[in-house]
Amino acid sequence: MSFGSVNLTLRPLRFAFLVDPEDRAGILQAIELNTFLWGGAYNPIVPVFRRTPKVWRRDHIERTSAKSVSEGLVQSFDPDYVALVGKYANLTISVGHRRVIRATEILEGFGDNWTPRYGISLFEVLSYFIEKELKFVRRSPIDVRLPAFSGRESLFLASVFGILPSGVRKLFDQRFVPALEAKSAECSLADYAEHLKPATLFPRRLGSCTCSRRQSRASAAATACFLLDATTRLMSSTTGICVRSDGA
Repeated sequence: MSFGSVNLTLRPLRFAFLVDPEDRAGILQAIELNTFLWGGAYNPIVPVFRRTPKVWRRDHIERTSAKSVSEGLVQSFDPDYVALVGKYANLTISVGHRRVIRATEILEGFGDNWTPRYGISLFEVLSYFIEKELKFVRRSPIDVRLPAFSGRESLFLASVFGILPSGVRKLFDQRFVPALEAKSAECSLADYAEHLKPATLFPRRLGSCTCSRRQSRASAAATACFLLDATTRLMSSTTGICVRSDGA
């Protein structure tokens, strides 16, 4: 008789959020939903431009249509679902076989059982985290911070640290902040790097704390650092948010 073994790996549902790059409220909504979803840091927020932006000056981008760039991003990230966000209400690009939903559907019925309609929520991840990591008194307390920010750079900082939808945040404050001993911390572009230490946890990292990233040799060799001006038009911030869907 022959025997064998099978290893199963569970991963979060993968979403691609399509947004109008000039829709600040829509971009923020996508960030909020990704903060609430397990593994949301790995979900790309894809800008869908009406025409090729003038800032794309390099030949290999300038000769490519805005539509093909958006379609290429969706193809590269290979999501399970494509979500239409905010003002981008009608699909204008090809997304292949992938199921298309509206971003608002993700939280439909949330008030009934505190779970999203699609995916696994941050609450379920935190319940597991608290049971496993905080069951006993730790020698070294966990540093959990809730960065607070406002002003022109708030969209960029929200993409870095995460931000929960207002209705979800109220329940989060009641159920999880005391157990995590999370502390609010004022944050700005001048000092935000101080909150990015490897041992520091914040909402976006908490949502991926049980995810183990797998990287191929090809992707490891292509690792790069992208620079952006977080105070410029939303177009630049959107590009940065799409790049930051690496879970770092």
